[in-house]
Amino acid sequence: MITKMAGWFNALGFLWFPMVNYILTNFKWSQSYLVLSLLSIIVAGIVLIPSLELQIVGSIILSMTRLMLFSFHHAYVLDVFGIEHFGTLNGISSLLAAIIVLSSYPLQLFALNTNYAMSFIPIGVALILATSFPIILGRRQILNWAETVTVDSNKFRYPKNVAEVIMLVETNSKIRCAGALHSCAPLIESEGIIMSLTKQNHILEIDVTGKTVTCEAGCRIHDLCNALVPYGLALGTLGTIDWQTISGAVMTGTHGGALTIPSLHAFVDSYTMVVSDGSIKTINRADDPQLFSAIAPSMGFFGVVVEMKLKCVPLEYLEAHLIEMPFDELVDTFENLMKSNKYTRVVVYPSIKTATIWIANPVTSRKEAKSRGATSCNGYVNFRDEHEKVWLEQYLIYCNKNKFDAADTLLRKVLDSQLDRLQHYVGQYNHVLCKERNNGIPHADIEFNFDFEKHREVLEAVRGYTSNNRVPYYNFEIRVSCGDDAMLSCCYERDSMWIDFQAKASVSKKFFGEIETLLKTIGFRKHWAKGLDNTDPEYVVKQFPRLHEFISLTQAWDPDGKFRNNQSTSWYKNICEAIGIGNYERDEKSLNTTHTQLLLQDI
Repeated sequence: MITKMAGWFNALGFLWFPMVNYILTNFKWSQSYLVLSLLSIIVAGIVLIPSLELQIVGSIILSMTRLMLFSFHHAYVLDVFGIEHFGTLNGISSLLAAIIVLSSYPLQLFALNTNYAMSFIPIGVALILATSFPIILGRRQILNWAETVTVDSNKFRYPKNVAEVIMLVETNSKIRCAGALHSCAPLIESEGIIMSLTKQNHILEIDVTGKTVTCEAGCRIHDLCNALVPYGLALGTLGTIDWQTISGAVMTGTHGGALTIPSLHAFVDSYTMVVSDGSIKTINRADDPQLFSAIAPSMGFFGVVVEMKLKCVPLEYLEAHLIEMPFDELVDTFENLMKSNKYTRVVVYPSIKTATIWIANPVTSRKEAKSRGATSCNGYVNFRDEHEKVWLEQYLIYCNKNKFDAADTLLRKVLDSQLDRLQHYVGQYNHVLCKERNNGIPHADIEFNFDFEKHREVLEAVRGYTSNNRVPYYNFEIRVSCGDDAMLSCCYERDSMWIDFQAKASVSKKFFGEIETLLKTIGFRKHWAKGLDNTDPEYVVKQFPRLHEFISLTQAWDPDGKFRNNQSTSWYKNICEAIGIGNYERDEKSLNTTHTQLLLQDI
C-alpha cells in the first residue's frame, strides 16, 4: 500500500507547480536551492523513522522535491548560462545524473548486507554537502539586470522602517540606494553600504477625491497600479516594465511613450527624505519649486527618499495595434504617427530594414474596441512572448557566428509572430503599456533624447549609419514624451524624441561610441541610467542649462558626498571643472558654508 501511495504522489507531482512557481518567482537562487536542500534532508530523516504514517508524509515531500529539483535545474542553467549553452550543459548534467543513479544498485546491496540505516550515511553526507551550493550562491556578487555591473551582496542593507534608515545614514560615510537593479549604469556601486528599501513597500494613502497616492519608496510600480485600479485611478505614465521600485524609476527619469505626457517625476507632489545628517525633510513642489525641480532625476544625490506623494490620472482601457512599415518610410510618417496617437512605440530592425509601429489609444470600454475586431486581454500582453524571446537569443548566436542570413530569417519569423499576436487588442491601461513582463534579454543600453523638432535629422542620420553598418543587436527603439521643468530632466523645456540603442555588454562600448559620435552634432541629452559613462562632461554642461544650480544644491545638501560613489564623484568632479567652478575640493567647501544654511533653515 505504501509503495502504491508513493507512486501516486510521484505521479501527481505536477500539483506542486504553483508552490514551485512561487519559489522561482519570489526567491533568489541561493534561497530556492536552500529550501530544496533542507527538504531533501527532511525526507532522508523521515525514511529512518519506523512509522508508516510518516513515510506517507515523506513521499508527499519527496514528490515536491523532485519537481523542485528538475524545475530549478533547468531554470538555473537557462538563466545563468543562456540558451546558447543550455543544451550542452543539460546533456552533461543528465549524463552525470544517470551515472549517479547507477550507484543506487550497490547502495541497495550494501543495505541488504549491512545495517539499513548505515546505507544512508553516504546519502546524508551528500545531502549535507549539497547545502554548500546555496551558501556559495548567496555569497556571489549580485549582477544587475543588464549584466553590466556586479556589486558585493554583503554591502546590502534592508531597513524595515524610517528609524532604521536614519540609523544607517548616521553610522555610514558612504551610501548608495538600490531599486530593482534595472539601470545599466553603475549607479548603486558603493564604497560603503548599499541600501535597499524593498522592505518599505507599503501604500500609505489613496486619496480618490484629490487623485493622489502616497507610498513608501520601495513600493513596486505593479503593486501601485494594482492598488489604484479599484478606485478607477492609474499612475500618470509608465515605462515598458513595471517591476521597478517607484523611487528608482523616479530618480532615474523613467519616461513613457506619449507626446502629451511627461516623465514619471513630473507627477510627484512631494518627497520625504533622510538627508546626510540623518534628519527627515519633506520637499514640496509648491513650497520650494527650485529645490523640488532638482530632486528628480538626480540619481539619489540628495539623500534617501523614504516616501513620496504622486498625482494620479483616471484609469483607461487602451485599444492597441501593431503594424509594420519599411524603415525608409518612417522618416516621412514619424511626426504624424506621434501626434495622431496617444501612445506610440517604434521598434526598428535595421538588418531587415523594417520597423514595427505600436500604437494605443483610450476607449470608453472593452466592448467598443471589441466591436472593431479587437481581442480582449485580461492580463499583461508581452511585446515578445517566451518563444520569440528564445528566437531572438538564437538570432544573436547566429550573428556571433557570422551566419547573418540565418539570423535575419529567424528575425523575420519573430516579427511575423508578433504581428499575428499583437495586431489588434484591448486591455487595461497598465497591462497594455507595460510590455516587457518576461524581462526581455539582458543587454546594455544607451538612450539619447533629442528635441522633437529634430526627429527627421535624427532618423536620417541613423538610417544612413545602419545602411552601411550591421549593428550588433536586432533592434533599437524610439519613443516620445512631453517636456517638463526638472533641472536634470532630458525633457527640460522641450517635447522630446528618445532613441534607445542596445547591445550585449561585451560588444557595446565600440558600437555606442560610434552612435554617440554620429549624433553628437545634432544635440542630445543622455538618459541618466543608460550610457552615462560615454559622454564628454563639457558636452553635458552645454545640454543642461541648469546644471550649475544642481551642483550647488547637491554641495549644500550632501557636503561630504555621502550619497555619491567613486564613479559619480568622478563624474561630479569633471562636471564642476567643465562648469568652471575651479578647484573641486576647495570650492565644494566654500559653497557648503553658504548654501547649507540658506537651503536647510526653513525646511
